[in-house]
Amino acid sequence: LQGDKAFAENATTLATATRIGEEVRAFEPPHTGGNYLMREMVFQVGRKHALKLRAIAFALMIALPVLIILVNDKHLMVSIAVLLHFAGVLVAR
Repeated sequence: LQGDKAFAENATTLATATRIGEEVRAFEPPHTGGNYLMREMVFQVGRKHALKLRAIAFALMIALPVLIILVNDKHLMVSIAVLLHFAGVLVAR
């Protein structure tokens, strides 16, 4: 769950990402003003609920399907476990 912090502490720049070794200039500069999508969905709402969403994704992708299969390995229960796994993948994305 420390992935976001690890990337920020890594000191990655455009030059290190492209492995050119020289100063790299972006083709277009970033936008100076925010828009609704970036403000509401990505940075504020997304970061606010990131830990909660990761916990839900883990539960749906791994914990619940494993518990369901361990308790009852009938075809119907395995199908439900697969559906829960797919739901967890969607939450993670």
